[in-house]
Amino acid sequence: MQRFAFGLDISDRSAELVSLLTMKGSVAVDRYGRVEIPPGVINQGVIGDPDKLVLVLSSFLDEFIGPRRTRIPVGVCLPESQTYCRVFTLPANLNPDLSRKAINIEAVDRLPIPLAGAATDSHILSEREGSRDYFFCAADKTVLDAYRQVIERAGMEPQFFDSEALALCRAVINPRDAEPALVADIGARTTALHIWDRGGVRLATSVPLGGDNLSSAIEIHLNIPLEKADKIKNQDGFDPGAEDGRTMLILQRPMAEILDEIRRTADYYENRTGRRPRELVLAGGTALVPFISEYVSSNLTGLRVTVGQPLRGLAVDHLVNADKFKKISIIYAAAIGLALRAAGVRVGAAVNLASGIGESRGAAAFRRIRSAVTSLFSMVTRKTSHKKKTAKRPEPAEETLVLPAVPPPAEPEPPMMPEPPVEPPKLQTSPPIEHSLTASVRPETGPEISDDVAAVLPEPPAAVAPEPELPVEDEVEMEMPDEKEDGSGDDFGQNIGDILGTAYDEKTTESGDSAPGGEDIGPTKPSNERMAIKSILERAKQRSEVAAVPGARNGWLVTALLAVLVMVFLVLAVGGAIFFVRKNGLLDMWGKKAPETAGTVPGEPVKPAPVASVSVLAAVGLKQQPPGDKPFILGRAIETDASASDSFLATGEIQATQGKAKGTITIHNNTPKDYTFVATTRFLTPEGVLFRMDKTSAIAANETTDVAVTADKVGPGGDIGPSSFTIPGLPKDLQSQIFGSSENAMTGGGGTAKAVSAADLEAAKAKLAAKLKAEADKDFGAMLAAGEKLLPELITSSEVAFTAPKADTAMSGFTAKLTLRFRAMVLPEASASALLLDKMKQQLPAGAIVTDYSLGSTQYIVEAYETSTDRAQIRLEAAIRKQ
Repeated sequence: MQRFAFGLDISDRSAELVSLLTMKGSVAVDRYGRVEIPPGVINQGVIGDPDKLVLVLSSFLDEFIGPRRTRIPVGVCLPESQTYCRVFTLPANLNPDLSRKAINIEAVDRLPIPLAGAATDSHILSEREGSRDYFFCAADKTVLDAYRQVIERAGMEPQFFDSEALALCRAVINPRDAEPALVADIGARTTALHIWDRGGVRLATSVPLGGDNLSSAIEIHLNIPLEKADKIKNQDGFDPGAEDGRTMLILQRPMAEILDEIRRTADYYENRTGRRPRELVLAGGTALVPFISEYVSSNLTGLRVTVGQPLRGLAVDHLVNADKFKKISIIYAAAIGLALRAAGVRVGAAVNLASGIGESRGAAAFRRIRSAVTSLFSMVTRKTSHKKKTAKRPEPAEETLVLPAVPPPAEPEPPMMPEPPVEPPKLQTSPPIEHSLTASVRPETGPEISDDVAAVLPEPPAAVAPEPELPVEDEVEMEMPDEKEDGSGDDFGQNIGDILGTAYDEKTTESGDSAPGGEDIGPTKPSNERMAIKSILERAKQRSEVAAVPGARNGWLVTALLAVLVMVFLVLAVGGAIFFVRKNGLLDMWGKKAPETAGTVPGEPVKPAPVASVSVLAAVGLKQQPPGDKPFILGRAIETDASASDSFLATGEIQATQGKAKGTITIHNNTPKDYTFVATTRFLTPEGVLFRMDKTSAIAANETTDVAVTADKVGPGGDIGPSSFTIPGLPKDLQSQIFGSSENAMTGGGGTAKAVSAADLEAAKAKLAAKLKAEADKDFGAMLAAGEKLLPELITSSEVAFTAPKADTAMSGFTAKLTLRFRAMVLPEASASALLLDKMKQQLPAGAIVTDYSLGSTQYIVEAYETSTDRAQIRLEAAIRKQ
């Protein structure tokens, strides 16, 4: 039995869709496609223009499958920036209900979004020494609902909403690996870092650095448009031999920040668990930059660096562009991981953020009944259509599909999908959508199948005596069932399913004899060839050109009778569903929740309603205070210093009289000998622009030295961008070993010059401060002791140092470095809970038993914070619930 499974990965810039075909234990890539999403439609994972996104995805599906389709089931993941994943450790003796409650209590303090408005799911990672590790994932319900609505409007049915981290790791990580592995998904805007260990994702984090930072560095240093810079990045990358290593040198600085984050993440995990990742798997579009794995490997010791291989264990050699797909398959890694889960292959760790939200059980039951009835109508229509046989070939009707003639076998194969009656909107898909209707035909030498796939690709069916080939006309007409134009009666992939059904699924021939092996597949093809559509179409034509069946005139009576039976079934099913949901209090006639379940989260036990709440205003400080009018909580201070540097583009301008351009050249001395270069030493660009050193300088062996230079001539001709330089005064054999380069432009030759403005400095400082804040938050999280609470309002920062050029300095680009000291006051949660418990005891009525009541999660509200004295006023609140 063959089955299709789909995985859909949507990001800010593009959407990738992969279809897998599973049959007899083997898995093959059926087709793949990618469509670009216009800017602004999705921003940081949030859908801004759902209507435009629906249009893009619908048109994409029209090309991927065809317009004659119904809803296709797809596995989906939410963007990494909109999901929040944590690992919680709980006692192993808790039952599922208590575990879920405990996880929710832990999550309240760890999530940046309210738990009441979050879609959540969790699964068990491992169990050891009386404790159990849980992987917990959450996302904002409004974000999830927005994606669900768009996907459904585009003609798809989400089977599940997975975590992008799990989907990616499912595709590129071997679950049997015993050592931890770190996956770096380097996208355009962000880099997501995941640590896979002991069967699941143990740590997930992201940083706002990605491929765009690499392109921007080239844009600034070479003073070229961003599009051209992006092309240079993808063409030269980290190749030390391309342009004398110029591109690699430019990319080193932004890449160093990504490498630092990788080191910090590996160190943090090792400090927490004692287990250090030994493998780094690169993923994302930036993983395709030339020589990036070699460069990363040379800069990270102790890590085996590879580019992810999401096609492990999948058959792909039957695709038209198989070699091309293998090279770029890492772009489709998350979509492949989703399709693998949808196919039930290599599922492993998984969550479904859509479980327990959205439809009530009654509404879902009604939807399933409606789907079953629709499928039954479709089945009846197809069966009756297959029984319609005429003595002569039918004339083309309005819904007859006209297919192009099949070329001779030596020619390239025709499109595997019939052209739709109306051409869908053209999309720029990259790469072109691949079609494969022959996944069951095993290639002569197939790809190696991993142990986690149950069986290898099936052997080709036994040889069948070839039937005489029928002549192929210029056009082949194929009668389609009488169905509505919108395809509402079709099952998924009607164009594919009907053709494949003709090729594989018919168990008997026209004469009633069974084909060898139980399958009537027409002339047998060699195992190393793709099945031609010609034989499939000819077999379909033969079946349609048989003598009329006696009694066929009464076919409409059979159809009418079946329709009546279906209507009776529908009425009974709807009545039963309404009776069931009313009896169980799931929903009333109009889909509203019954009063006893309103306001609860589906899938979670109903919590007792709070009978009251308790509130305490407490003082918090770092030194013990004598008793006062407010209860006191003794906290402690933690500090961390963080530094960051980056390159920025100068946007200011200053007036300058026409003079000689000035700048800085870096001299590279790759010889074992020291030299002294005198003032006026010449440096020549490839374009013939001459510069001279301003003063004598010592050039150390095997080192680089920065020297100030001035253009030889007055005028704007000396205003050049970053460049390479030869030194004409050196012997020819030394000019390749001692040379110059510049990272910034030379300025000052014209009447105006680019300059660093005060606004540039403020913007640079703000960008660096935001980056350092994220780094400090991560450091503080590692510094917290068990049971301590860190409040964002109690974190302060002070500037230690800021290094940058002064305002109005003439230059086109500049480098700034910022060092900040972050200080936070943390408080023990036990002290806060004790104050609330005492307050609750005071509020309980006389005679009440304290053990009959419990407190909900504690809410912390900072009302005042005096940084000079390290004192704060915090209001503590919690709900009182009766057990």
